[in-house]
Amino acid sequence: MGVVYKAEDTNLKRTVALKFLSPQALGTAEDKTRFIHEAQSAAALNHPNICTAHEIDEYESQPFIAMEWIEGESLKDKIKSGPLPLDDAIPELQRSVELSGRNPWMLSVLGSVFGMSGRTAEARAVLDELLERSKSEYVQSLHMAFAHLGVGEYDEAFSWLEKSYEDRDMYLIVLAFGDPNTDAVRDDPRYKALMERFRASMR
Repeated sequence: MGVVYKAEDTNLKRTVALKFLSPQALGTAEDKTRFIHEAQSAAALNHPNICTAHEIDEYESQPFIAMEWIEGESLKDKIKSGPLPLDDAIPELQRSVELSGRNPWMLSVLGSVFGMSGRTAEARAVLDELLERSKSEYVQSLHMAFAHLGVGEYDEAFSWLEKSYEDRDMYLIVLAFGDPNTDAVRDDPRYKALMERFRASMR
């Protein structure tokens, strides 16, 4: 999905993080457009607990996002320390949703986690909100899939996952390496077939 480098902003004399699309993900103009939308969404957020996006630019025709460099524990190290209990994760996710302006991606993850924790009514409320918003704004197919998984609607989720594949959604690479949002369908033959097709398309 992306490769991040630690770099120096030689003009302002500061350390920054540069996020490039991976060569496998940068296949079409549509992929590039989605990457730009990601940068625009990140730039719209301003909070001490959210990484600041400084700018988007290109190097040798490859777009990148220049972001704030933050020292601290890596996600890899955090994962090694063990999973965060759902009861602790949900309040953090709810705060993230509000800080993001109820970003569809954050909402879909929250809905999925509500479902995993048995809070079906709240998962349904998230799905209903995303379905309503999709009538007037773009909501990624993968996000709709997560929301349907949260309420146990697997057939609908697979329809959205297939659309995500057809749309060449670069975030499918996250599923290829394992994503807890899809744990409920990981053994489903449809999911295995989808992941095999996606991996084959990346070669």
